[in-house]
Amino acid sequence: MKEAPYLIGQVLSLADTLHKDYCVVVRKGQMPNSLIGTSLMRRALDNPVGALADLSERMMEYIRWAKVVQVSQKWPQDDQGRIAVNEARKKLRQYQPLAERLGKLDLPTECNDVMKAQLLLGFLASSPNEEENAEGKEENL
Repeated sequence: MKEAPYLIGQVLSLADTLHKDYCVVVRKGQMPNSLIGTSLMRRALDNPVGALADLSERMMEYIRWAKVVQVSQKWPQDDQGRIAVNEARKKLRQYQPLAERLGKLDLPTECNDVMKAQLLLGFLASSPNEEENAEGKEENL
């Protein structure tokens, strides 16, 4: 799916993973009741552009962290921390193609039922790189 609501769902899903990884490393595993992407889904179902605007205000700390975090010397014993850092870096790289695709589309300010379904499917789908890898494997069969 290439529609904006689907892609916005993917952005919110990536935000959850990035937020979780931040909490594993910086907050020493203390997780909030709701991750950032999940907490914005209800807003996105009403106003997808508004949800992205809210996300832009809240995500900068997690993006900044993912860009500069270094693997600690203590982390051979802390597999969770090392995994979280590597996953955060991967998720940050996955934002670029999504942002480029969304930048070319008209972003909706309201959602009808079809758009709500697309938003949910995007949120639940594999991340963009995983989808491309799966499509490539299917073509090679």
